[in-house]
Amino acid sequence: MDKGSNRCTEVRKASAGVLGGSVMVPGGSGVVQERREMLWEYVRKSGQTRVMQPVQDVHREAQRKETKSILRSCTAKGAATPKQVSFALDLISGGVLSSCAHKGGEMEPRQLAKCIHFGGKWSSPLMRLRYLGCCLAVLWGAGSEVVRMDNLKTSDYPPVAWRGDSFNKMGHSMSRLDINSDLLCGSGMSTSEAGGSSRSPNKPLNYLDHEIAQLTKLKSGPHDHLSRVLPGKREVPVSTVKMLAGREGNYSGRGRFSTADCRHILSRYLPVNGPYFVDQMTSRAYVSQFSADGSLFVAGFQGSNIIIYNVDKGWKVQKNIRAKSLRWTITDTSLSADQRCLVYASMSPILHVVNVESAATESVANITEIHDGLDLSTDEDGAYSFGIFSVKFSTDGRELVAGSNDDSIYVYDLEANKLSIRIAAHSSDVNSVCFADESGYLIYSGSDDNLCKVWDRRCLKAKGKPAGVLMGHLEGITFLDSHGDARYFISNSKDQSIKLWDIRRMSSNATSNAGFRNYEWDYRWMEYPPQARGLKHPCDQSLATYKGHSVLRTLIRCHFSPAYSTGQRYIYTGSHDSYIYIYDVVSGDQVARLEHHKSTVRDCSWHPQHPMLVSSSFDGDIVRWEFPGNGLMKGCF
Repeated sequence: MDKGSNRCTEVRKASAGVLGGSVMVPGGSGVVQERREMLWEYVRKSGQTRVMQPVQDVHREAQRKETKSILRSCTAKGAATPKQVSFALDLISGGVLSSCAHKGGEMEPRQLAKCIHFGGKWSSPLMRLRYLGCCLAVLWGAGSEVVRMDNLKTSDYPPVAWRGDSFNKMGHSMSRLDINSDLLCGSGMSTSEAGGSSRSPNKPLNYLDHEIAQLTKLKSGPHDHLSRVLPGKREVPVSTVKMLAGREGNYSGRGRFSTADCRHILSRYLPVNGPYFVDQMTSRAYVSQFSADGSLFVAGFQGSNIIIYNVDKGWKVQKNIRAKSLRWTITDTSLSADQRCLVYASMSPILHVVNVESAATESVANITEIHDGLDLSTDEDGAYSFGIFSVKFSTDGRELVAGSNDDSIYVYDLEANKLSIRIAAHSSDVNSVCFADESGYLIYSGSDDNLCKVWDRRCLKAKGKPAGVLMGHLEGITFLDSHGDARYFISNSKDQSIKLWDIRRMSSNATSNAGFRNYEWDYRWMEYPPQARGLKHPCDQSLATYKGHSVLRTLIRCHFSPAYSTGQRYIYTGSHDSYIYIYDVVSGDQVARLEHHKSTVRDCSWHPQHPMLVSSSFDGDIVRWEFPGNGLMKGCF
């Protein structure tokens, strides 16, 4: 080979995710032709000497259609040109590649198809992807990884044994259609921005190294064969294209995606694009909640209105509730698991229950419908002696738990229609309560005394004390959300932070030590003191802390992202600065910040199955955020 004519020029061209990488193409035309012939000879011999066993998969046709849909969505996102995507689609489906043409016109599609068509029958789809990548690399150029012709002679590109390092190299080259290519942050959308620092090869200082980090990875991580880090390559999320190629090649041996694989794909398509208006009211919105199955959405407003929207019917208003005995605002609502009843609370000791299944759309208290009142007070308390900040249904719908500003926790038995437990729980307002899991035995509570407490009802009567106390916040707790496993939960606080807790770290007894605090402030009308931002509790028992949002003026809420679609990989919260923040549980990074509202965002809710988030604000707007083309992902499960 003439070294003088071997002038290498780097050709970069996206290959629709089939094989990413930059290609070194010799400048001499004779050398180009020689190496083309070398490639075709290699492919021909490989096809004759190796016998490919096709993967038998009953889901093959459905998977191919889904693969086509997702690849077509890449064109809409600008990640690849229509010609490139159609080439990949034809290859996956075993077509004749009729929609693409060679760049220089030297080779027709039928000729190219004939060169990599073995015995009149296509080999496995994954093999077609691999060889297409080789062809594109030599003939056209591709992506951002360097693929040299000499490598084609080695075992780096064998026609079989896809599950080794060569498979990972191929998959990494296919990762151009990745989360890093603006799929996460919604490139081009002015209403959202992806924040936070990028992941470095070494773990950042705030990286969570705990059991929950491993659990999160197990629930939302891809198969081990695809999640391995290549030598010399930094750790990155596994691309959707690589996941699809792995499924086509049956790398897991199951013939389909596992639940963790599905969560890994869906969790990377964050609902950051929008906003799209759901409704606009003239009063402040305090509550936003999806039902357990995502078919209903509840919004509560200061102006005594509670609106239930039917999500499956185009956000049609299913029930418009006018609250009874409203004092100040609707502080909280909760929908039963069977979606038959809704309970709402106000700054009064009476909870009200509404029948959601009734035919009437307008539900005016004691006029068009009866709103059953559940009085939590006693004769000694007197009328309107306290208000309720938080209320939750148990999973079985038989009980309600409530937290109030008389420092107490209440448990109401709906079947017996009576108050079953009243606990003098804290030394200040109980702003948030929730059941730890489906059993209903454990209750979490958060208070303005800066403490989180765990209550075990099985031994409450004997001890009369909490099972444990967790310290770490410098200011009052505004909201709690359980992980659902009776082990972990998160809390939002007026110290401008969210903390992650493991109840196995709790103490038997503790007090809110404010001795290190040398400032006075009130979150209802003052800004958080600058000198307090660097303070840390001397006995902090939390696992991780997430900062960036603002907790002022009202009891702002935070939540885990859904287990079904994301494996609870994220934490999201409203904020006084009118944004919605999304944090990564493990890395602690702020992965997204959604901007639209003009006032405080008190609550927001992530759809339990699809990449959709709905936020409500003091500006009266109810808006939803989505990932474009989320309907394409419904077949993933």
